[in-house]
Amino acid sequence: EPVMVQAGDFVMVPDLDSFVMTSEVPPPPGAARLPLETGPGTFRLGPSDSPVEMRALVGHCRFDVPDRTLLLSLLPKMIHVSGHDRLLALVPAIHDETRACRPGRTMILERLLEVLMIEALRSS
Repeated sequence: EPVMVQAGDFVMVPDLDSFVMTSEVPPPPGAARLPLETGPGTFRLGPSDSPVEMRALVGHCRFDVPDRTLLLSLLPKMIHVSGHDRLLALVPAIHDETRACRPGRTMILERLLEVLMIEALRSS
């Protein structure tokens, strides 16, 4: 089912096969759908001369555990959270740590993503 995402929402899909993200009014047929890379890890969809209507921080993580299938079967298919301050407070820290090249970066990101997942599960 379609989900309307508002400013400040968080969406987690633990076992993603594919998804489509579009505006409320879909673009016309034939409109460019390929992202334009505007900087390292930054992409723009749609005409480059039109105003920005939405910004999204998108990430991918993988459950690298022996019982991955069991774990995924126990998680909800999708978690959609609105207005959860503790969860949203993690996003800037993850974004900052991802873009920086500081010692311990991988370890910090692993912990932040673990906390993000726990907060998402608590919130749903």
